[in-house]
Amino acid sequence: FFSLSTFVYRNNRNTMSVENIKRYMRTIADDSAPLPTREQAAFDLWSASNSTLGATTILNQGYPGEILNIFDSVEFDGPKGLKGRLVGVLCCLTANLPLEDAERLFAYDVQSRLHELLCSDEPVKQPINALCGLCNLLHHHGNHKMMHGNKEMFQLALEAHDSCVQHRVFHGAYYSRWGLIRCLAYMAKLQENVIPMKESGIIDEVCGYALKPFGSQRVEEYVIKFIAALALWVDIRTDFQTNLLECAVFQSTNARGEIGKTFAHLALFNQKYLDIDGNKKGERTETPLKKHILVMPGLKNWFRLLDVGEESLEYLQAYGTTEAEWENNELLIRNCGAILVLATMENQLDLAARSLVRYAQQLRKPIVLLQTDGYYKPRDWINDVGQQCPFYRVLTGADDEETAAKSLGQITLTSLASSDLRQVVDELLERRRVYQQQQTPTEKPNNATSSSPTVVLTPQDTNTDVVQVGGAVQSTLDILLSTMKAHAQSVHEMQLSRLDTLRQRLEDVESSLGDCENTFIRRMKGSVDMED
Repeated sequence: FFSLSTFVYRNNRNTMSVENIKRYMRTIADDSAPLPTREQAAFDLWSASNSTLGATTILNQGYPGEILNIFDSVEFDGPKGLKGRLVGVLCCLTANLPLEDAERLFAYDVQSRLHELLCSDEPVKQPINALCGLCNLLHHHGNHKMMHGNKEMFQLALEAHDSCVQHRVFHGAYYSRWGLIRCLAYMAKLQENVIPMKESGIIDEVCGYALKPFGSQRVEEYVIKFIAALALWVDIRTDFQTNLLECAVFQSTNARGEIGKTFAHLALFNQKYLDIDGNKKGERTETPLKKHILVMPGLKNWFRLLDVGEESLEYLQAYGTTEAEWENNELLIRNCGAILVLATMENQLDLAARSLVRYAQQLRKPIVLLQTDGYYKPRDWINDVGQQCPFYRVLTGADDEETAAKSLGQITLTSLASSDLRQVVDELLERRRVYQQQQTPTEKPNNATSSSPTVVLTPQDTNTDVVQVGGAVQSTLDILLSTMKAHAQSVHEMQLSRLDTLRQRLEDVESSLGDCENTFIRRMKGSVDMED
């Protein structure tokens, strides 16, 4: 994730240094200091938090809890007051943190304060700044209730966008246009937000600029992502005053950057299969001559294509910038026998992965999910798919079967040790053997031969879709699973490293508390001596 510069301030590394941040915090927390001095320190801390480096430094020093305590203890006294500037600190802190650090900040319950600010239209509470912070904090949590907006909130966001276009101050600050549109693109992934967005007019205003070339590539990227997310839910050609389908067609060939072209084609893909009938689509276009397994890894945006009956492993890039590439993606999904999806945060946040898996669901393709990261908790569409499909999770030293089951909620879990990945292959082979015994000559596919038998695998639940696998696929699966095992081991090592870092941090905190206690004792003793 890129850092979101919600406000335009010019910072230097000295402002964001650990020593200066500590000094700002000491001044803010000092009740005996003059109020203007504390307000200036809060402003300096606000400025420091307006970058990834500064926000990360504040978090790593353990200051969010102290900032929240001070924030809760003071009252609003204008935009330049102490609490008003602490609002800026909280908003910029959450808006600029990388994903893994934002997850740490979530534990401080910053989101409840930001949501309260977001629900206000008072400039001193900076609702749009709170929106930027809240989106960065919660967008990876899926359909979180605090990510649901209303017409009034989006109308306020529209005013902020207009001020960005005209380079005007809004609620006392200059907002980043691309950062604001990025938040809208996040929120458009939730179907509940489409109607209030439409009623506010912000969709037509923001996306209307896509009918012509953009001056900023970053603005272009997020406007087109906004359109692609909307295309998941509604007819972008007729549902708005602006024909967003024309916008997508124009940007698919005229976008400045490759990302813009990719998401323009994704918007067209989503719109093409908005209300698809899986059975009719399959009957009309699917060819039964070639069945393969489609694998979607989590850390690389690639499909792995396994051809049945052939000793081959092909790689196909999931993101295409041309119509032909997306037609090829479509063909591969139509002709596959099953899809293996890695349940990862990367795939969860990947709009292209979400769209392609949804297309596979529309075609009633069998889907199997596999999770190798013990820290990841399935959310959003990964969670929805996991409740309908077989879900395997590789357990590491970071968790056990009981804690894993709790984190998955309604998902039915099959736990595997990292050394037992072979179990997946054995289960597939056993299902193939059982099916072959049950198969009658009239049910054999046209392309089945005695040397290369085609089989059908059915999930253990009520899912009756079939997966056709050739005998030669076993060796390829061995290679794939050995790679997964190595990945699981690297994840485990990374988790141990994180735990060591946390232990060191706790030791530092304990040492600091000891120093504070000694200082307090010395000062109390000095006070007693003075009284004597």
